Amino acid sequence: MKLCEILLMSIILVLGIVVIVTDFHAGVIKNKVLLVAIVFGVIINSIYITFFAKNFLLVYLLNWFAVSLISVLLYAFRFWAAGDSKLMITLAFLIPARYYENSLLLISGVYYIIFIFLLAYLYIIVESIVLAIKKKEYYRKHIEKRFFKEFIYRYFVSYLYLRTLTLILQNIMGEFYYTNQLFFTFINIFIILYIHEKEVFHKRTIILILFGINALLIIWSILQGSYTVNLDILHNYVIVLLAIFLRYLVSGYNYEEIQTSEVKKGMVLSYATVVGFMPSRVKGLPQTTSEDMSSRITEEEAEAVRRWEKSKYGKNSIIIVRKIPFAIFIVCGTISYIVMRIVMTCL
Repeated sequence: MKLCEILLMSIILVLGIVVIVTDFHAGVIKNKVLLVAIVFGVIINSIYITFFAKNFLLVYLLNWFAVSLISVLLYAFRFWAAGDSKLMITLAFLIPARYYENSLLLISGVYYIIFIFLLAYLYIIVESIVLAIKKKEYYRKHIEKRFFKEFIYRYFVSYLYLRTLTLILQNIMGEFYYTNQLFFTFINIFIILYIHEKEVFHKRTIILILFGINALLIIWSILQGSYTVNLDILHNYVIVLLAIFLRYLVSGYNYEEIQTSEVKKGMVLSYATVVGFMPSRVKGLPQTTSEDMSSRITEEEAEAVRRWEKSKYGKNSIIIVRKIPFAIFIVCGTISYIVMRIVMTCL
């Protein structure tokens, strides 16, 4: 068993080094590298689970599915690129099944994701401070009173939806929901982000109905003498609030000015840059951008931007959206999770 676990962790280490190098130098995570790791992982996992870790198969599959689901949602909500999502799914597959077992938390793989984003946020904060000192930062948004009013209103609306969904899940899942609240906290974050993006969820009629349902449920619980305040659930609401607020704050520090001649395939152009293309007659220039991974430019568009530099409206420099090197955080988060599980199993 130990040999299989060592082999799986060796694959994680080798894969991690390779993808970190390619992500930094080329900005891509190659599918061939992931495929090779999966092939070796399937062979070793087949032996490992069949002969040594059969009792951990269910918890392994549950955690791998949960981590993969969150990974896909992170891609769907444009937190990172498809390559990062595939890397996370691959690494979660390679984590030895025994390390997912946890007597206190069935979906312990959530800690894996927490490690990744703690490292990523730490990087963003440190880099933002460095850029601020060097006076290289570009702000897309400014914190104003209007922002706080809108943020509080939207969070209140999201809370109504969240509380209604929580009550439904509590009744359907029972104890499973309570023992895995950390996992459902991540799901709640995605739900709130989706609600924020869709105006249909902010219609006054729907909000009033939700408010009425929540009020009736509280009154009913009080009359039945069963109304209690679950501090753990309140903590989860606070985590959701902080996660969304922090995401907003760091979004203002994600720009970089580069020479137009250095534009390459896979870069994401800023709104200001794309707007500057409008008067130009150069063919093939990007026309829109959402400033996320879905707006990465093609080689043809990069070539058009380089031609634009020498045109009538061209400029020597443009502003791009800096890509967070998530590969290193995913790899380091995986290693941190494994180390944590090894320490816990040894205690």
